[in-house]
Amino acid sequence: IGTTQIYGKITDHKIQEDMTALTDREHTVFEGYCESIARQNVPLQHA
Repeated sequence: IGTTQIYGKITDHKIQEDMTALTDREHTVFEGYCESIARQNVPLQHA
């Protein structure tokens, strides 16, 4: 039972790390996407 609990905690932690890494990567991609749109719409933003 003890081993299973430890393994479960490790797995949860690994999943948490993976989710954090995924979120960071998606955030970076989204920022780049927003920046490219902003560059295309520069004249509109001056209005």
